Amino acid sequence: MPPIPSITDFVMYSERSIRVGRRARVFGGDIGVHAVAQSSFGFQLTIGSETVIEPSHPVFSPSISLGRGVRLGSMSANSIEDNGIALGSLEPFPASSMPPLPLVPIPPAGGSDIGVSESEVLALLPGNYDALVVNGIVAMNPGGYTFSSVTLGDRAKLVAIAGDVRIDIGAHLTAGRDAEIYPAFRENAGDLLILVAGNDQPGVPAVSLGERTSIRALLAAPHGSVSFADRVQAQGAFAGMDIALGEDVRIEFENGFSQNARGQQGSQQLQGYYGPHPDPAVAPLVGPVPADTIVPVNIGLPVRDPQGLQTFIEQVSDPKNPLFRKHLTQAEFYATYGAADADYASLKTWAINNGLTIDGTYPNNLLLSVSGPAAQVGQALYVNLVYRLRPDGTEFVAVDREPSVDLAVAILEITGLTDFRLPQPAQVNGTGGSSNNPLYRADDLRQAYVGPTPALLELTGSGQVIGLLELNSFSQSDIEGYDALQNPPRDPGGVTLNIVQGPPIFTSYSNDPETALDIEMVQAMAPDAQVISFLGNTGITSHGDTIFHAMATSSPPLTCASCSYIFGRSSNSQQALDQMAAQGVSFFTCSWDYGNIGDPQSNLDMGNQTLVGGTYLHTNPLTAATSTTLAVYPANYYAGEATWNQNPPPWQKGVR
Repeated sequence: MPPIPSITDFVMYSERSIRVGRRARVFGGDIGVHAVAQSSFGFQLTIGSETVIEPSHPVFSPSISLGRGVRLGSMSANSIEDNGIALGSLEPFPASSMPPLPLVPIPPAGGSDIGVSESEVLALLPGNYDALVVNGIVAMNPGGYTFSSVTLGDRAKLVAIAGDVRIDIGAHLTAGRDAEIYPAFRENAGDLLILVAGNDQPGVPAVSLGERTSIRALLAAPHGSVSFADRVQAQGAFAGMDIALGEDVRIEFENGFSQNARGQQGSQQLQGYYGPHPDPAVAPLVGPVPADTIVPVNIGLPVRDPQGLQTFIEQVSDPKNPLFRKHLTQAEFYATYGAADADYASLKTWAINNGLTIDGTYPNNLLLSVSGPAAQVGQALYVNLVYRLRPDGTEFVAVDREPSVDLAVAILEITGLTDFRLPQPAQVNGTGGSSNNPLYRADDLRQAYVGPTPALLELTGSGQVIGLLELNSFSQSDIEGYDALQNPPRDPGGVTLNIVQGPPIFTSYSNDPETALDIEMVQAMAPDAQVISFLGNTGITSHGDTIFHAMATSSPPLTCASCSYIFGRSSNSQQALDQMAAQGVSFFTCSWDYGNIGDPQSNLDMGNQTLVGGTYLHTNPLTAATSTTLAVYPANYYAGEATWNQNPPPWQKGVR
């Protein structure tokens, strides 16, 4: 059995790649790469010719390239090339067992610059400083230090006096030639901890150690590169997004990173956000999310008495139950099942204290929409944020471990940390009768789907408020043009646009025929109904949480709602659907004909909605319009065959 990798054993550990130059010497610790990168990145661990890695310590990487005359021990990799020749019978890379890199906090801003001239020796006390530039010697007393950046000139020295010195750096650590970084009095590497939070900048790695520099420390830069120039001498343990060694570098393991170090985990552990895919080609790593990239997330709290809510929904939906159709008002739902005001207030306080901006609140207290720079979001959730690759070549934000939070209030789910699936609108077969291509008039549709009898034609949607879930806007002229073509004309004034989440996260929307088509179909079938288009954007989250909760808490309250998009499912969105079911809102979602094709693994899996299949509409000028069913109508409230993992409501069990 290969050894189980542990962060405490690595002398070099990277998120994405390690490049080892010729004639390097590495002793006393393991070498590893955490994640599988995109194939275009090449070999993730490259070891130069005549390098020696102590054979008793294993090497872990998704792919390894060995130069001529390399000596080393066991290797766990999915592909290995030895001096240009591919090797077979490999011990596979243990992706699911690889530990995450150390977390690095964001140093607080403030303090003054510190400069040390070439002939000067400065004894520095612990504290918060701005930039540190050393050309002489700086002696660090025991304690904690923060700097915006640290620059050591040629032959400069940074010395930790009496051990137990921690240095947090916001941007970069740069050392010139022959610089020295070490704890005094022969203390070990564990007495000097250096944490660099910055990303690489053009031409400037997060950590750069010049030729012949010597360093004895534990050093981590999880968002940027750690670069060792030729003939660097290093003792301790070193972690980074990428690690690059020049020629004739010597690295010796000492102490190693702690598995349970302070600041590595919050008090409430969350699950279900991280896990390498069995197929390494699925969602490979691209690189770090830049620290200042704005990342929106939605944080959900659980309803009070979730089992009681499901029981109530079953009762009001069962024609045989005395509570049938005795739904709750919005205010009654908030008072009975919404999260407690104190819990919601605690969640908002936590967000503000962690440097996040509150973008949206909801009267049911079940969802909080927040955003912040990637560095702040990562720190609040005890994760590093990285980009991963979708099959279409676009990138999405992901976490490098399961998140956790310092919050006593229980979290239901945080969306915004997985976005593998892009939202897609339903495919349109023909048009619904837009102003530019009026294949069907509104009366054609009403005659086909409502019927020609006077009693049925009186069903005009009067008093109904219909909500449409949309991800793009519409052109008002399209709606007006369609309405003017009808006989009698429809009223475009009955359409309201509700922008759920706008700037600064999402600055613009495009006009989409899907949105106009949805509105026009409602106008055709229910000409007297009020139509509200809930314009949102699933953004980085890929879930429709904010839109669903805006619909559930809408003013005026909805009586019916519809969605013709497919996107990621979430527990937060499910609670909004549950709320609408308790309030008597019928929610219809386009099935995409998945009723016969298997589990779509999307919002179609969520309960308390009716999935609606398609029909082909046939018209005859001499007879009434007719339609032919294109698919069954699977749903949580079944109108057809039961499908995938959903259970039918109790009153429909056994009914086919």
